[in-house]
Amino acid sequence: MTGFKLSAMNVLFAGLVATALTFMLALVPLGEVPDEMTHVLRVDGLLNGHVTGRRSTIIHEGVEVKSAGFKADPSLFQAGFEVDYNSRVYSQETLAKARAAVWGSPIYIHAPNTAVYGPAFYVPAMLSFGVTKWLGGGPHDALVAARFINAMLYVVLGTLALALATRGKVLLMIILGLPMSLSLAASINQDGLFIAACVLAAALFTRILDEKQEPWIYGAFCFLLLIIFMAKPPYLPLALFMLIPAWRAFQRRADAPEAFSRQIRVSVFACSAVVLPALGWIIYNMIWVSVPFTKVSYQSGPLSGVDQTLFLTDPGWQVRILLADITRLFTIPYDTMVEQGSLWWMQFIGVLGQNAYLFGQEFYTSWEWGLIGILLLALLPGGLRRRPTGRIIAEYTLYLLLLIGCLWLIMIAQYISWTQVGAVMVDGIQGRYFIPLAPFLIFLFPRRQPIPAMGTVAQLGALALILFGAFASADLLIRSYYLH
Repeated sequence: MTGFKLSAMNVLFAGLVATALTFMLALVPLGEVPDEMTHVLRVDGLLNGHVTGRRSTIIHEGVEVKSAGFKADPSLFQAGFEVDYNSRVYSQETLAKARAAVWGSPIYIHAPNTAVYGPAFYVPAMLSFGVTKWLGGGPHDALVAARFINAMLYVVLGTLALALATRGKVLLMIILGLPMSLSLAASINQDGLFIAACVLAAALFTRILDEKQEPWIYGAFCFLLLIIFMAKPPYLPLALFMLIPAWRAFQRRADAPEAFSRQIRVSVFACSAVVLPALGWIIYNMIWVSVPFTKVSYQSGPLSGVDQTLFLTDPGWQVRILLADITRLFTIPYDTMVEQGSLWWMQFIGVLGQNAYLFGQEFYTSWEWGLIGILLLALLPGGLRRRPTGRIIAEYTLYLLLLIGCLWLIMIAQYISWTQVGAVMVDGIQGRYFIPLAPFLIFLFPRRQPIPAMGTVAQLGALALILFGAFASADLLIRSYYLH
């Protein structure tokens, strides 16, 4: 594996992140990471043989409606909440109740948000559930073990990504060390491993960009993209990254026609091998699994054209609203971004608990200035480029358009599937949704810096930023849950 290097900086990073995650595991009560319990149901459903979700019906607002979910053990609800639901208070009494949970018989449980997710990122937690049961542990033990396994796997994947990346290691360090990323990593929410997989995919992409002659790269990159798309379909435009090498070969076709022909075949095959199965998974879920989300009764919004009381989302109606005026495909995401962009940025850096505990404004300001200084050091140009400037600009423009396309799809998908009918803005978007896209900004970073020491200084700065965030996170968690 040419170029693979586990440096002292990588070891420092692994030790720091592992330590930070240990504190997260100790301080964040079970059930206090966004959507953690619905992900727990996905894990237990997988253990019970549900590779995909299944449809059923439930009673909502006195009416029978379609449901998507799994057969899972309801005792996990008792084991999975270590704080009082109403007061958000952590105590020895709530902990004792969680630990007292015993395994029961699986029943069907409504979980439409995780029913459509691919199974790959749940396999580690599923295995920990199975092993814990086999060893005689209870539901609470299984949840604690699953959190630990996910956290350690996050460290392994992140360290591997840093060892493989040929550029942009500073960016990858910062993304992996975000307070929000660490909070998700020390949980059963699939988003922690999802972020780590995106970071590893970006690291592999740097080797593809730098034309490393390693046959395993495309296979590993394609596998990661496939499980990424099965988990989050709006990231599908990233598949077009695999066509970049073919574009480069096309530019050199006159000098190396055989290499161009070979690269075209490899790129098209790789792209197809990822996109076609991912589309198959998406279509299957749309037809056989996904259902409208239940809501507390609400009045339809102004774009619906009617004033009607509803208690479900309606994707078909939302699509018709968007297509009735094509400009809404762009104005609604733009207006939402303008209105909520500053909150998204704070959520991107970190909002702990059930999206409830913000750091002080001075933390976000200090973190932002630290980020700017570190990235300025890391983005110092690495000397003259060997390729024409016009080609570089065209390639960078394509990268940015693909990432913008993903951002747009995330917002449009959220508007169609989750937002109340007829609303003028997208509802439910959180800044953490954009963290997995950030690693793919790695193409902006030079492969070599004019002064190698600058790269080392930037990486040390990234480690200091992670440490700063870890201390602030521990302080916020202690004040939020343990000082009453």
